[in-house]
Amino acid sequence: MASSVPENIAIPPKEIKDVIEKSILYIQKNGKTFEERLLKNNKNNQFNFLKPDDQFHEYYLWALKSHSVSLGPTMEKDAHSETSANFGSGDIPKPKDLEFLIKDFPSICERDLQIIKMTAMYIAVNGGDKIKELIKHEHDLGRGAQFEFLKPQHSLHNLLQVYVKQYEAVKKAISDSTHQIQEDLSNTLKEAESGSFAILTKAYERALYFKQNKVRRKKQDEQLKQKRIHFASIDWQDFTIVEAVKFDAIDAVRELSVPLKRDDLLKRSLTERNQDLKLPKFKPVTSSVEEKGNNLEALSPADRSEESPMENTTPPPFKGMKIKAAGTTRIKRNFTAVDRSGKVVSTSDSTDKIKCPVTGKLIPADDFDNHLRNILRDPSYKQQQENYLRKNFSYESNITSDQAFENIKRLMRKRHTEEHDGQQGKE
Repeated sequence: MASSVPENIAIPPKEIKDVIEKSILYIQKNGKTFEERLLKNNKNNQFNFLKPDDQFHEYYLWALKSHSVSLGPTMEKDAHSETSANFGSGDIPKPKDLEFLIKDFPSICERDLQIIKMTAMYIAVNGGDKIKELIKHEHDLGRGAQFEFLKPQHSLHNLLQVYVKQYEAVKKAISDSTHQIQEDLSNTLKEAESGSFAILTKAYERALYFKQNKVRRKKQDEQLKQKRIHFASIDWQDFTIVEAVKFDAIDAVRELSVPLKRDDLLKRSLTERNQDLKLPKFKPVTSSVEEKGNNLEALSPADRSEESPMENTTPPPFKGMKIKAAGTTRIKRNFTAVDRSGKVVSTSDSTDKIKCPVTGKLIPADDFDNHLRNILRDPSYKQQQENYLRKNFSYESNITSDQAFENIKRLMRKRHTEEHDGQQGKE
């Protein structure tokens, strides 16, 4: 560089020239404000060339201008590419957490902060079991209000715990030379000795990381805001009625099954789901007389002759049965007979019948269940259904509709049995 220096500029010695070259590099990187910082730290007169009255100031200005022309565009390009590579690529590593940095520091006066620090140091040295004793001691001295932060429900208790952990870590690091804090401290000192801007470089990388996260958080908040705006823009009251479900009086007293839960539906197997899609098939209910007739029709005459003695065999008398005296007529009122064609003919004059509580008609006992079901489902008896429900279900009951149905059957059969026994007693 000495060959290109103008003749009217004094060339400094090699030591001062090296200092000028290093200073120019940092000034190019950090701006003109770095000159002021160098002048403030000019204790050994190393940076006198920055003063306008110095003999080497003109050399400094010429060297600064030369570096700006030659190295300026290259440095700006490298700095821009480094920043874009670190910030735009999204690969900025997370810096190490600062163990002794307290985030979201609460608003507190200096006196209270010093008391909390001293208390935390006392607890870190003597152990956490001393907290109760300390509370009692301060309360006896009348200073309980000052030490309310010792209670877990106090707002400053978390700050106390943070300081306790920090003091405990320092205590362990002092007693153990191989502690992680000791290693981190020694590494930081070595980096500071090797380069004056090692700490600034770490701070710059940390700032890039926080800036990148801030941009990402801002994008996420913007997306969430757009979703909320879109959700609020939907008119949730704009709908049409597709179908209305009507409930009649029978539905009001019908015993419904237990409602299904979503988790139960998801846990069902494929077989159970397939079974739910199939409708159950019910066999038609037939009376016992028709079943006996069909069975007799299917049998041959020889089989009928074999079965007839079995049917006519007299069973042993039951306990409590009345035995009539000899000579008294024993007329079997209910029995089945078969005509020549093989059909069943009923010779009973008084078939067991039950009075229907809805229609008032006498219905055979065997057909009473089917008759009651058909009547309750028949639209023509809607008025009778409403009257029946109004009379029988107008009050709150602790039984289900199926239980009420069985009670009606049992009462009507009991009534018929009593009437039948009364007629036999008269005979």
